[in-house]
Amino acid sequence: ITLLFLVGGGIFWRYDKASDAPPPATAPVEIDQAVDAKVDAASIAVLPFADLSQAGDQGYFSDGMAEEILNVLARVKGLQVASRTSSFAFKDQEDLGIPAIARQLGVRHVLEGSVRRAGGTIRITAQLIDADVDRHLWSETFDRPLTAENVFAIQDEIAKAIVAAMVKALPAAEVGAVGRAATTTNLGAYDNYLQARALVRSRRELLLADQLLEKSLQQDSKFAPTWELRAALQPLLGEYTDTLLTPEELDRRGTEYADRALSLVPDSALALAVKANLRRHAAEQLRGEYDLAAVIVDLERSVKLDPNSV
Repeated sequence: ITLLFLVGGGIFWRYDKASDAPPPATAPVEIDQAVDAKVDAASIAVLPFADLSQAGDQGYFSDGMAEEILNVLARVKGLQVASRTSSFAFKDQEDLGIPAIARQLGVRHVLEGSVRRAGGTIRITAQLIDADVDRHLWSETFDRPLTAENVFAIQDEIAKAIVAAMVKALPAAEVGAVGRAATTTNLGAYDNYLQARALVRSRRELLLADQLLEKSLQQDSKFAPTWELRAALQPLLGEYTDTLLTPEELDRRGTEYADRALSLVPDSALALAVKANLRRHAAEQLRGEYDLAAVIVDLERSVKLDPNSV
């Protein structure tokens, strides 16, 4: 045993000395360079919008506005859109400069903006920048009464204006039309949904997120995005919180909420993925027998319905 300790100690000493060696020199990363010629001209990143409300407590709403616009643009044929995960990593990093951000995201255009909520009104400012020449292609300010209809209408107007500006600047690009429909007319339901989504994204206060989603559905039981998000939240409650609900009950709730979403939107990619993932997870934990081939079929269909969804 003593001999083994001596040999082991010698090996550890040799490894430890080797690890103390300085790392090999590497060339500095050059970021101040022209936009890569390989970047698709019809490409865009949507940065999180700045919260300019007086109390500074509307970050979930300004982020939600930017994300909804990103989701609309992601459905435009021929337009390459940087993922939310990538573009939102640059939140509060405007000092890097738009050209540098665009290079790191691999896009030609960047949309930035701000949101100010005050009482019953909302002001949204957005501007589209061509990072290749660092100039504005389009900018506009929207002042409207704060209603769910107006929020969705502004998102639609901004997306259409962006596509029009890009088509005008890039006549050779083949970019399709913008189309979306408002999913709720209840501002409270939408606001609670956005608050919950921000918590789910950050994996914080998930029990509160579930309560906010329940409240959202009480305000509008036909708001499909809330059913989708609440379904996706259920397995996270078991993983991140001290909920008293059993895994079986969380599975049941997740499946029920996903089915409600699918009854409203039969092609809900998220609801399909949630149901498939619940079955996969239950099978892994030996909580029943499931057809994994069918799980894969549902996941593949989900990806086909929404190929830009992380």
